[in-house]
Amino acid sequence: MLGETQERPIGMLPSSLEPLKIVVIDDDPMIRTIVGRCLTHFGASVTLCEDAARGMRAIEQVRPHAVLLDLIMPEQDGFYVLRRIKTFGETHKWRPGVVVITGLRDSDLEQELEQAGVNYLPKPFTPRSLFQAVHQAAGSLSLSENHLACVPNAV
Repeated sequence: MLGETQERPIGMLPSSLEPLKIVVIDDDPMIRTIVGRCLTHFGASVTLCEDAARGMRAIEQVRPHAVLLDLIMPEQDGFYVLRRIKTFGETHKWRPGVVVITGLRDSDLEQELEQAGVNYLPKPFTPRSLFQAVHQAAGSLSLSENHLACVPNAV
């Protein structure tokens, strides 16, 4: 199995990340779960992956609008995934938006990622900043303050 897919619960009001497909790649199960729940709450369809290999399979099969990617992971790290996404984009003429979620605080890294068209979201982050980073990576969507007000805690 690629990863666990979370769909928006039935009866939940539509939100501003609907109908986006997002792949989350992070080796920390708690971060994956929290980020997945936040994004699902905002209306996105989310596929959670625990490592780079599963993440790349999900990207190729799901063709998400955005990928949230941890940089520091065992075996193949987030930089490996970034290179693969770039190659995939050149080969298939399609590339998802990317948000790097990391505990690293490095202004040089942040600049390099931004120059490469990758959004940088340092941990810890709030649901609001997560929403904004995904919003920016996936393209122009309307920001719904109502959906952000009910989840104020940092991730």
